Amino acid sequence: MPYNLFELTQMSREQLEKVAQEHQIKNIKKFTDENLSYAILDAQAAAASLQPIEKPKAKRGRPRKNPLPEQSGVQDTKSADTRKDEKKAKSQQKPEVKTDKAEFRTKGGTYRRSRNGG
Repeated sequence: MPYNLFELTQMSREQLEKVAQEHQIKNIKKFTDENLSYAILDAQAAAASLQPIEKPKAKRGRPRKNPLPEQSGVQDTKSADTRKDEKKAKSQQKPEVKTDKAEFRTKGGTYRRSRNGG
């Protein structure tokens, strides 16, 4: 069981020696209570570093994009011919009317300027 510093400082000398023997610490009699507590913490950290770390396997390849949200059973019932007819109708609706004003774009947006200087 891993101990923290607070628990170790609350233990008696006999309990510290018992824990130190479990962690195979040598020269227990030469340590003060505080130093013995730190030696136990060091032994615990060394034991924990020897244990293998389980890492999840990384998937190979390019990550997938999020799938599109599923439609709730609604399917497109229009045929390909109907779609083509709609595209033609949209393109024939409004022919673009040219004016005397020229348009130019800048970073801030689109501006119009009269060609006749006015």
